[in-house]
Amino acid sequence: MLADPLISERIEKFNAQLSEAIAAVVVADTPLTEDEGNLLGRALAGLSQVSARYWATTDSAVPQQTAIELISLLAWRGIARFPKEK
Repeated sequence: MLADPLISERIEKFNAQLSEAIAAVVVADTPLTEDEGNLLGRALAGLSQVSARYWATTDSAVPQQTAIELISLLAWRGIARFPKEK
């Protein structure tokens, strides 16, 4: 599917737009440079896409809204927001 140049081009265009939108928020809310924001934008876009694909292709017992909230929390606040119970 990705071997088709038209599909590949459309997916890359979407990925670029998504990561640019995320990068704009990261740069506006942090002291990071535009290049650093772009890197994190791509990383967060990838996290979202891979997570959504996994959720959609498994028999997950995690409700969709819960999945969205968990991935959003991880993306914006990091793994440290999930403290280990003592």
